[in-house]
Amino acid sequence: MPVDDRHPCCLRADGRLWVVVGEATAGPRPPRRRVRTGAGGAAAGALALLVVAWSVWGVRDALALATVALLGGAVGAVTAIGTARFGSAEEVEADVPPGAVELLPSIARLAPDDATGSELVAWATRGLRLRRARRALLEGGTDPESGRSPGSTVAARIAEAEREHRRALDDWAPVGDLLGLPHP
Repeated sequence: MPVDDRHPCCLRADGRLWVVVGEATAGPRPPRRRVRTGAGGAAAGALALLVVAWSVWGVRDALALATVALLGGAVGAVTAIGTARFGSAEEVEADVPPGAVELLPSIARLAPDDATGSELVAWATRGLRLRRARRALLEGGTDPESGRSPGSTVAARIAEAEREHRRALDDWAPVGDLLGLPHP
């Protein structure tokens, strides 16, 4: 599938095409789902290779058919588990923080020539986190994008917003130094 800068996770900056790849945040899948996915893949793989062996290859020996089914099941299970583990394109797009694609062109223009795509995404994510923390601090301690308010009192919300702003500023400072940006 050709991908260009019209794709929601791609952008073009300084003649280069950048692809935004989010990091997985969900953690490993539960074992029960992995077993169920593997069993379904094994059944599909075994059945597919049995049909091919019987109808296309003309295999009629029971031992040969059993071996083909076993190998098809193994390939099907590994393929199904690998596909489930690494996710689909929709899951990867969901991992990209909102606003990262809009911030990436400016980060890409300032980045060193040897910067990787994952570094650009990490830098853009830190910049977005700092922006959100600053906005939450200015709005009195509520973050409308995450919908969370850490405490029930205004003072507790403001204190939490100040802590988050300091943490975000500390995370952004090395990136700002690397890119030659002034400290916010």
